[in-house]
Amino acid sequence: MFNPNARWDRKLPRDDNPDEKIPVEASFSNGSVAPRSFRYAGSVHEVKEITFRWRERAGAEQFYYFNVTDGVDVYKIYFGDKSLIWRISRVE
Repeated sequence: MFNPNARWDRKLPRDDNPDEKIPVEASFSNGSVAPRSFRYAGSVHEVKEITFRWRERAGAEQFYYFNVTDGVDVYKIYFGDKSLIWRISRVE
């Protein structure tokens, strides 16, 4: 049976991806990472809650995804462990 969400079928971030790079203040502890605040659209957004987190691999790079809220909006941000770049890909 065909699975449209299969890993090989997903479009994962690449170097030429349109998602915007953002500066993020994060904590790294015991092998995990958690965003604390980020700058986007000219404002600093404090992360009030991480509503969901997951990881995906694209080749040698591991991407750490987070759905976060600043109490008003929900953002999808992610971090690449090889590129060491944070990006924002969706705002709800």
